[in-house]
Amino acid sequence: MSRADELRARYEAEMAVLELEDQLLAAKNDGDVPRDLKLELREARRAFREQRAGDAAASPATIEATAAVERPGGGN
Repeated sequence: MSRADELRARYEAEMAVLELEDQLLAAKNDGDVPRDLKLELREARRAFREQRAGDAAASPATIEATAAVERPGGGN
């Protein structure tokens, strides 16, 4: 998958969450929150988390720099 496709997929996943959150707020204001809306929002949030987690791979340079620190906080 190209970088543009990855960004597009992440954007679409985030927009789905935002749109469902707006629908949920509107439903709460009306006093009637459908259960299926809550479930759909939960699934959209899960999909968005997975999409973000796929981008969070640690690079070898980060791992080596972290391993070289003797004590957290920069002290020796």
